[in-house]
Amino acid sequence: MELQRDLDALIRRGEIAAASELAARYLAAHPGDADAHAGVARVLVVQGRHADAVASFERVLAIDPQYRRALLDLAALFAMQRRLEEASALIERLLACDGAASPEALFMHALLLSEQHRYDDALVAVDDALARYPQSRELTALRAGVLRWLGRYREALDAQNALLAREPGFAPAWSEKGWVLRALGEPPAALDAFEAALAIDPQLAAAWSGKGLALFDLGRYSAALAAYETALAHDPQAFEARFGHASTLEQLKRYDEAREAYETFVAEQPENADVFSNLGNVYRNIGRLDDAEEALRHSLALQPDRPLTHSNLLLTMLYRPDVSPEALLEAHNAYGRQFGAPAGRYTSWPNDLDPDRPLAVGVLSAELFRHAVAPWLMPLLDGRDPERLSLTCYSMRHTEDELTEQIKGLVDGWHQVVGLNDQELASRIRDDGIDVLLEISGHTTNNRLACLALKPAPVQAHWLGYPYTTGLEAIDFIIMDSVAVRPGEEVNFAETVIRLPGGRFCYQAPAGAPRVAAPPVMRRQTVTFGSFNNLTKLSDDVLDAWCTLLHRVPTARLVIKATALDDREAAEQLAGALVERGIAADRFELRGTSSYVKLLGEYADIDIALDPFPFCGGATSCDALWMGVPVVTLPGWQPVSRQTEGFLRAIGRSEWIARDRDDYIDIATRLASNPLRLQDLRLSQRDEMRNSALCDVSRLCREMDDAIRFMWQRYVDKAARPQA
Repeated sequence: MELQRDLDALIRRGEIAAASELAARYLAAHPGDADAHAGVARVLVVQGRHADAVASFERVLAIDPQYRRALLDLAALFAMQRRLEEASALIERLLACDGAASPEALFMHALLLSEQHRYDDALVAVDDALARYPQSRELTALRAGVLRWLGRYREALDAQNALLAREPGFAPAWSEKGWVLRALGEPPAALDAFEAALAIDPQLAAAWSGKGLALFDLGRYSAALAAYETALAHDPQAFEARFGHASTLEQLKRYDEAREAYETFVAEQPENADVFSNLGNVYRNIGRLDDAEEALRHSLALQPDRPLTHSNLLLTMLYRPDVSPEALLEAHNAYGRQFGAPAGRYTSWPNDLDPDRPLAVGVLSAELFRHAVAPWLMPLLDGRDPERLSLTCYSMRHTEDELTEQIKGLVDGWHQVVGLNDQELASRIRDDGIDVLLEISGHTTNNRLACLALKPAPVQAHWLGYPYTTGLEAIDFIIMDSVAVRPGEEVNFAETVIRLPGGRFCYQAPAGAPRVAAPPVMRRQTVTFGSFNNLTKLSDDVLDAWCTLLHRVPTARLVIKATALDDREAAEQLAGALVERGIAADRFELRGTSSYVKLLGEYADIDIALDPFPFCGGATSCDALWMGVPVVTLPGWQPVSRQTEGFLRAIGRSEWIARDRDDYIDIATRLASNPLRLQDLRLSQRDEMRNSALCDVSRLCREMDDAIRFMWQRYVDKAARPQA
């Protein structure tokens, strides 16, 4: 064992080349010695040569099947590679050896159980281990980690605080405290704990990973990326750091790098549902809808009980031009059947049934910052009658900005609820006495539909964030309009449909919007079509229609602007698709992300905006109209395909609503042939829009007040009826 001590010393000092030379020299002198092969294997692990290391460990165990250090080290290597069942088998083999139940072996045993999500078994194992080694700080810290994984966060925090009172210089305990605080929804405090861990041990990869996650939660994505990169410098195979790094790349819209990282994970960990789920989201964001749906369905095959992955799949299906009404409805109803009736669901509420009293309205949203959905919420917050409606916001994201501060100043209550589990969040809403809960997110990112399924408020309604049924009968109403949901289409909703007469959206003039510029055709003598929509919306059908239009107007240009076009592969793929359809590279321009004000200014380069289909524009359509640019739209059977139709009808421009694909191309062609008309629109359209129902805040507030009162009256009437 002297060899192992010498190797340990060299590895601790970072003298890997010297350790490798020592191990090789010893093996050459003792080729049949298990200790020699074990030394080589340990050096190979440090060098990242894992396949070679596994082979060396297997040679050790062929010579000595009970070589305890090799069993433990190979189990750790398998755990790193997510070969968890093989790792567990090795640990069980080790623990079967006489006197082999060392703290390290027992620690690995409990850790592997937790890694396999066998948390109750892990807690039993770690408690048994602590009965043998009650002073083991490593086992004590692990027990707190298992409590965290079980969702027993306060117990976990108490356990870590007790350990730190005894061992204030134990860096892993500070790190684990950070993970618990993060789970409790306290990223600033979590960040402090991770910093405390790193002050003690600057090379602790788990603390760097945790710091990255806390920074991610706070919206400091560039700093998070740097923290993850530091973690990987200390431990290149640390899964949490690698996964967090990929997730941060995704958040930073560096989709090409994120996709490559996730695809690497898929090859390494084909049983990891999280990897497939995130990969599916990246594929969707770069417009690879077939790949996105396949990845998400595979994730669900691996782990069917994940509501957020189901939500990601449903959102992806909304973008598909080939999805049938029956398939889309059934997919949403299936979500409701699986997740719509959880244990502990509330069936009665103590709220005062007076139909005329002021009502407490809750807004549950993950978009209460500068986000595509948040501006649609602002008119209600700003223009409601506070004597009739009090408003409390429940924010499901830590991200905050100047719009968040504006929202806080307009509402009566504000709660950050990221760290609450579904039951805790439901209890908070219920304890706050919310009468009507407006859910804003639907099946989009960070939704809490699982909380809505618990029915924390007597009346629950979806509004704004998701243009289709949630599939949950626990959500009583969905607030739509007569354009989005035609008569007879109510059967497509699990919720009762309420229509706002003037439309469910109200657009407010964006702060800092530039003045309307003259149409570029007047200076270029050629028309420029444009789309500033999400790349995911640009299906083959859309590109076919646009390229047919460009062939019809052979001097015209096309500008496409999307955040995903910062991704090299996505941009090359789109450019290739246009060229394949016969459009020369000098006739189109692809632009990436920019600030919102700069984006608005870029409408000065666009004569006519082309709405994608079936997932048409929302804020992008209104922004174009506000900047004086006409928008041509092709509505279909989905409510999401009719948003722009609603805007155009509200401002009196129904002539830009196409009946079919040919009509879409004809409308755009006619507009392109009349530059003087385009110039007139630049002069008049903003004022016409400002004076329309689309921008009438008082109209929206009045109609929302009526809708909320109607929903409440329906509940009061039902509650007053004798139960059969």
